[in-house]
Amino acid sequence: IDRLKFLNSNLTLERNEFADTVKIISSRLESSEENTYYQVLAHQDFINECICRFLRHIASDHLSLDHNARLSLYLHRGSEFVLAGRYSQNIEFNRVNRNFFPDDQGCIGTSWQTGVIVYSKYHGRYDTWQKNNNIATDVLEEIRMKSSLYCAIPIYNNSDREGVLLAESLLTEGFTQQKIELVVSTHGAYLTDLLQEMKRISTLI
Repeated sequence: IDRLKFLNSNLTLERNEFADTVKIISSRLESSEENTYYQVLAHQDFINECICRFLRHIASDHLSLDHNARLSLYLHRGSEFVLAGRYSQNIEFNRVNRNFFPDDQGCIGTSWQTGVIVYSKYHGRYDTWQKNNNIATDVLEEIRMKSSLYCAIPIYNNSDREGVLLAESLLTEGFTQQKIELVVSTHGAYLTDLLQEMKRISTLI
């Protein structure tokens, strides 16, 4: 209990620091003489760092994920997802092959289209499962992490969806749906703040 209080206290401080920093940078970006392309990119990098750091906090302190697992946060924009942030203990799984994903493919697409949680354990052929989820063969071949367990959950801002949080693992017992739901119910507001700021910045580039 004391450890959880300590972690939540640190998280509150980090959220406050994030909010203060965003206000400062946003005011600068709104100034026409300072609104440069490189400053916008720098702010986008800052938001991405905040997201990755927060995902690491969730993965380590709330889900106890190991090197077989990964957390990714996707922002929805137009008809696609933008990878807003990612964390895994495994350096290989932390790498980014692409930043943009169609919103009608994979479990994140299903979660977005239906607005509900997609929790799936897969014990058979990975390529068959992915093809059944509308993922093309050439895209399938580029996927580095061939996961056996997925949980995709939409992130809401009131009744509007902002994006999708995806937890995945090579192990079919890597985490439970209940744990992912608890994380989102506890920290969903902060995830929404991060996604909204990422969306705002992306419109300036």
